[in-house]
Amino acid sequence: MVAFKLLIAFAVAAAFVPSLDAADTCECMAAQSETVSPTSQPSLVVYGPSINAQGGVSCAKTCSTVGTINGALSSGPPGIQISILLSTALNATNYFTIVGGSVTQTIQSASTIISPITDSNTVNITFHFTTSDGKMCPFFFIIKYFLAEVTLYLTPIPQTTPPTTTAPSASTPAYNGPYPVNPATVNLDLIIGLDIASSNKALLNNALPSIKEIVNTFSYSDDTVRLSLFFFNPVLGGVEIGFGSTLPWSLNATTFNASTSFIPYVTGTNSDYFSQLNDKLFNGLADPNGFRDNTERILLIFTGNDAATPSTTVSGSVVHNLTSSELKIVVANIDTTKQFGTTYFPNLNSLTDTKLVSSFDYLDNGQNNAQELLKTVIFNGNAIGQQKNNDGNDDGDFTEVPDRVPIDNFKYYNILTNYKRTYKAIASKPWIQLSFNYYDTNVNKDFIRITNGGNTITTLTGQGYGFYLCQNVTDSLVVSFESSAGKVYGGYQSNAVASAENTTCLAKPHTFGVMGRIMKYLDV
Repeated sequence: MVAFKLLIAFAVAAAFVPSLDAADTCECMAAQSETVSPTSQPSLVVYGPSINAQGGVSCAKTCSTVGTINGALSSGPPGIQISILLSTALNATNYFTIVGGSVTQTIQSASTIISPITDSNTVNITFHFTTSDGKMCPFFFIIKYFLAEVTLYLTPIPQTTPPTTTAPSASTPAYNGPYPVNPATVNLDLIIGLDIASSNKALLNNALPSIKEIVNTFSYSDDTVRLSLFFFNPVLGGVEIGFGSTLPWSLNATTFNASTSFIPYVTGTNSDYFSQLNDKLFNGLADPNGFRDNTERILLIFTGNDAATPSTTVSGSVVHNLTSSELKIVVANIDTTKQFGTTYFPNLNSLTDTKLVSSFDYLDNGQNNAQELLKTVIFNGNAIGQQKNNDGNDDGDFTEVPDRVPIDNFKYYNILTNYKRTYKAIASKPWIQLSFNYYDTNVNKDFIRITNGGNTITTLTGQGYGFYLCQNVTDSLVVSFESSAGKVYGGYQSNAVASAENTTCLAKPHTFGVMGRIMKYLDV
C-alpha cells in the first residue's frame, strides 16, 4: 500500500473576507482521506478556511487540513492529478503551502500558473512522491485563480509509462514539411485497399505514383506506423484475393512498392467490397494479426467504381465489424470525372450515414493529390472522426445536451483532432455548469482546455471522472480538445446547464450518480 499526505496552510487576506456572526467561527476542514485501488479511484476535495468549516463562505485564518490518499498506487493508477482553485490576491500574506513527503511548495504568486506536466525539473510547483517500492508517482497540478477561496481536487489517474525512444540528434532539423505534423511521429495502423476490377485498371495505374507517394511519406515500425496491402476484386469462381501473399502489417515502403509492381486485375466492374471485408479482411486480422490498442486505424481505398450491391445481412455485419474494430474507411475516388456520393458510389456512400466513411476526390487540376489527401483527411482528425465543431448556435438553450469526443458508437478519438464546443451565455441564465462524466486522454500530449471569455479556466489531461465547474459567463464558455499524432484514447463526455443563479450551478450534476467527491469552480 502507498500513502502520501497533502498539507495545505492558508493565510487569507482580510480585505476579501466577510465579517462573522457571533455564532460563527472560521475554521479549516478536518482531515480528509480516501482509499484507491486499481478498480476504484474516488476523488478527494480539500478546500480552504471557511465559516464553520462548511466550505461555503471563505474567511481569514491561518490553519491547515491534511488530505491523505492511501492505496496501491504503484500497482494501480500510479498518478494523481491535482486541480487548484485559489485567489487572485496571492501575495506574501495570502498564500498556501503544499507539503508532501520531503517536498514543500509555497504558492503566493501568479507566476505559478501551469498546465499538467510530469517533469519535476521544468516548473517548480510540480514534484514527485516516491512509493514504498521505490517507484516514482507523478502528480499533476492545474492552477486557477479565484477570489477568497482555495479548493484542491485530487483524482487518481492511470499514467502510461512512455516507450523508450532514442533522443534525436542535436543537428536534426525541425520538421517544416507540408503536413501539420511530422509523419515520422504518427501512430497509425494503415491498410491500403486497391480495387483491382479490370474496369478500374487504367485509373489505378494512373494513381499508383500518388499512392506510392503516400506510402513513402511514413516511417514504419511496430512503434509508429504499420502497413498492410489489401485487394478488392469482383468474385470470379469464388476467388477472393484479400491480403494476397503478404501478411498483415508486414510491409514497409520498399516492400509495398515491390508488391504493387504487378497487380493481378480481375475481370469485372464492381468489386465485392462488403463480402470481402467480412471474409478476408476481418478474418485476416484475427489474433495475432489484430490492431494495436490505442491506435488510429484506417483503411484507405483507391477506386473509381462503386462496390457491388451487398445483401442486408452482409451489410449489417460489415457495419458491426467496422464499428467494433474502430476501423475507419477513407475512399479515395481516383476517377476525376466523378464525385463521391450517391450518384456514382451509392453502396460505398451508404456507410457515410454510419460515420464510418470519409472520402477524397482526386482532381485533374495540377494539385498534388497525395499531399492533399494526407492534409485534408488522414491528418485531419475532425474529418476522419466526423467531429464537427459546435459554434454555440443554441444560445444558452443547451441544457442536458451531452457533448462527446469521439462521436457516439466509437471507443477512441482520432489523431490530430481539433474540436471546439462553444456555449454562449444569455442574460437571463448567466451561470453555466460544465461537467465531465469522464475524460480519458493521452497524458500531457492531448488536452481539454476550458476558457471563459477567452481566459483559460483549466486544462485537463490524462484520466479522470466526476469533474465539474461553475462559471458566471457574460460571453461564452468554450471547451477545446486537441489531440496529438500519438496514441488515441476514450476522449470525454461533457454536459452544460445554464441557470439564473449560482445555487443551481453549484449543485452536483445528477448525471454523475455515485462517483466520489466533486470539485467546484465558482466564478463571482
